[in-house]
Amino acid sequence: MSESQAFHRTLGLWYIGPGIGIKFFVVVEFTRQGDEMQKDIVIFPEPQELKIRKGEVAIALDMPVVISKSASELEKESAELLIKYIEDVSKKKLLLIKTDKIENKKRMILLRSLNNKKSSHKKGFSDEDGYFLKIGDEQVIIEGKNPAGVLYAVQTLIQLINFKNGILTVPEVEIKDFPDYKYRGLFIENKWGPDLMTLQDWKNLIDYMANIKLNALGIGVYGCWCVQYENKITEFLLLPFKKYPDLKTPWRIHYYSPLRKREVISDYLPEMFTRDFFDEVIAYGRKRNVIVFPYFNSAGHNTLIPRLYPDVSAKESTGVPTNYGFCLTNPKTYELLFNIYDEIIDRYLKPQGIDFFHLQLDEVYEVNGVDFKDLYRKVDPWCKCSQCSAKTKEELFIDFFIQLARHLKEKGMKKIILYADYISKIGLINESFSSRLKKENLFKEVVIDCWWYAPEISSKFPHFPSGVNNKLGLNLWVKPITCYWNWSWYGSYLNNIFNMLDKGYKEGAEGAQSYTVYDYGYHQNYYCLAEYSWNQRKKETLEQFREKYARFIFGAQWQKGKAALDELEKAVTTDEYACDHYARKLPYYFYTYVAGGHPYPRHYPQEVIESLSKEGKKYCEDIGQMIENITSAEKGFLSFKEKKTNFPRLIDCWLAECKRIKNINRELLIILEVENLRKVSSKSRQIIYKLKEALNMHNDMMAEIERVKSQYIVPGTLRNLMPMRDYLTCLLLRKNKKIAENLPGGLDKEAEV
Repeated sequence: MSESQAFHRTLGLWYIGPGIGIKFFVVVEFTRQGDEMQKDIVIFPEPQELKIRKGEVAIALDMPVVISKSASELEKESAELLIKYIEDVSKKKLLLIKTDKIENKKRMILLRSLNNKKSSHKKGFSDEDGYFLKIGDEQVIIEGKNPAGVLYAVQTLIQLINFKNGILTVPEVEIKDFPDYKYRGLFIENKWGPDLMTLQDWKNLIDYMANIKLNALGIGVYGCWCVQYENKITEFLLLPFKKYPDLKTPWRIHYYSPLRKREVISDYLPEMFTRDFFDEVIAYGRKRNVIVFPYFNSAGHNTLIPRLYPDVSAKESTGVPTNYGFCLTNPKTYELLFNIYDEIIDRYLKPQGIDFFHLQLDEVYEVNGVDFKDLYRKVDPWCKCSQCSAKTKEELFIDFFIQLARHLKEKGMKKIILYADYISKIGLINESFSSRLKKENLFKEVVIDCWWYAPEISSKFPHFPSGVNNKLGLNLWVKPITCYWNWSWYGSYLNNIFNMLDKGYKEGAEGAQSYTVYDYGYHQNYYCLAEYSWNQRKKETLEQFREKYARFIFGAQWQKGKAALDELEKAVTTDEYACDHYARKLPYYFYTYVAGGHPYPRHYPQEVIESLSKEGKKYCEDIGQMIENITSAEKGFLSFKEKKTNFPRLIDCWLAECKRIKNINRELLIILEVENLRKVSSKSRQIIYKLKEALNMHNDMMAEIERVKSQYIVPGTLRNLMPMRDYLTCLLLRKNKKIAENLPGGLDKEAEV
């Protein structure tokens, strides 16, 4: 395609502020070659219907943005968004006119919500949040089924705007569009990273979501796991409760900062807890048509409340509190939970008109790492008091859920959501459960949320039972994964996202909300979620998505960019699980857990080195291939740093991920090599050289991550890289030849000293 046959268009979306990094731009290729035009107009997510005419419409100062005098707040926000975008791009500020008298032939950009009124479009439509966008005859006409439809049409229009040589134009098109999933969005797990997000970080995230037509943001406000760092149980509470001021989750995080050249020790409470701004996040979401609502766990993932309030804790048969799980027959349990729910609803949700509440109730099973007297002991969340023991687990679970759901409905909640894994595991997603919900008048409110994070959806696991909606008629959501373990290793979850949304659509799901801790570097996963939660009807293959995404990011050089992304994906994707075998074996994070047969705290990286020594040749071959893939990806991404690109920070993120994976593997190979060199006493100088090389490599990688990652992600990520740095530093401190040679036990002994 020659320059005379095509031109490039640069577009921008909502400003993504300092916490996320840059003004957000994409390059799109637009041609004049018949059928090729549709392929080269790249819109995310893919519209349901797109018709391309010949020609274009110029946008000038005499072309006002027109809305109704009775326009909703969301319509006004949409108009202001468009005006601001055009002003930012061209320095031209269009006039906003509020009128109900429309002159059909006048040059204008008309935004209007039908709100069940008759459409001027000859076919009409009834799809919620849908819109028509018609560009032609010197006009841009937007008709939204509702105000949200107007917003989504504006987002699409922004992606069509071309600014070149001081002139703003848009191609003549007709678009009919609507979402296939009613609710589309993210669930932000309450882990390291989200706990440090400022109010501005949350607003930036909401803007990012709205740009790609995601409309549901769940925030984990209470969740617990087991002992990991600082000999503390991993617990996060993001909201303060006036009735229970003792409920809080202080944290200490210790890491080395290469940019500051010193160790950092930070004692803190979660940012949202300290500044109590959950209501402001919800309010901002409303301005962008993003429903913000809480996730609050209880039966599983629950140690903080039962430890601080042992009366409600699950009990041993002796009556001793386990500090894990609840006694489900104790009235005090319900009193406490209802007080907490009421405060969340009355203080945060009701004032903003939010009626969604996620109860989670997943992974209700015994765990170790929660009993400080014996961290290896498996502790059961199920209470063994006489009242609880008189019932089956199935009876206890269903009665518990029904009481919670009943109360939430009484408080005005219309979406009461629980995870599928445990209730499915105990065989309760059936006609009996459906009938019970109808009897309790909860059938319309309850939503079954199916989570699964592996590439393929296996029938061996209870996480995604068939027939939830198609057979039982229950409301169904699906939960793929878009980002997790980002503090340790990069992950591509495209296969999981594609398969989960495909199955969910076939099963009649109304919602798709991915599991994530938001990291800008996982951009492709988020766009994949947006693409397939909005449009399932076009049957776009995953390979077609990859090509479209590459065109979107890299423009005319998309083939080169796609090749780099493909190489990165080869290094981080497996058919066995969402994380590669080595992604779970090499990083420090997975050694923060208690494990039978190993002392605690565990020895890192000694455990890894011992394991890799046993794998021998296989490890070297696997890692050699991984490094080869990563090196190819790195080379491809670097070529885009040498020229002007519209996604400089995204390129930097991918390069940092490449460096982390490559350097961790190279460092481990060096340590294995040094272990062999130690057997030859004359190799001491070579050992020191190798260890310095590994340490410099590690520091360089840590510095790149600190420079590139969002600031709320940096502490947790650097903390997980610090043990390897300490280990290499310790070995170098033993560089005196005579001392090193006289110490029996090899490198592990030196590190201990």
